[in-house]
Amino acid sequence: MHLIVSNSDKEIVGKYCWHVAFGETAEKTLKLKISDITSGSIKPKFKKQYIREDKNEKELVYVFTAVSDAEFLPSPDDKEWEKRDFEIKCWESSAKRTLSACHAMMMYRNNRTLEAADNLVAMLEWLNDECGQDVVPHEYGAKCPNCGRFFNQDHAFRKPVFCEDCGCMLRW
Repeated sequence: MHLIVSNSDKEIVGKYCWHVAFGETAEKTLKLKISDITSGSIKPKFKKQYIREDKNEKELVYVFTAVSDAEFLPSPDDKEWEKRDFEIKCWESSAKRTLSACHAMMMYRNNRTLEAADNLVAMLEWLNDECGQDVVPHEYGAKCPNCGRFFNQDHAFRKPVFCEDCGCMLRW
């Protein structure tokens, strides 16, 4: 579960992440955890949920937001937030694009013209545009921008589309 807290100026002042215990609800866990990080009163709002999956686990993530000018304990400073922000961006964008792609597929099925085919292809190209991460080549190879895996020169020369370790899409 994630809680993103911003102040009245819409600046993010804290990002928190907790696990919901078996048998508990996200709302109950959130209420308990909020009392640990602030003495102020805040009213979190449910924003969305998504599935996060890596090589070790698969979990349902609830995202809550809150606006408050109260004092909070500092949020953990870790690179996981950068990855999670990227995942959230991909999921938000993919939901919109998926609806557009479904519409384009229906249009193509009903009217198999070159124009309908072009619209369908345009809707599916979002994979490269939205979810790919730029790889920075180095003299000795390259690194995955998501997990940091090193690609030697031969591997980098082949320019893989996906990282074999974390599965993120790579843009060369």
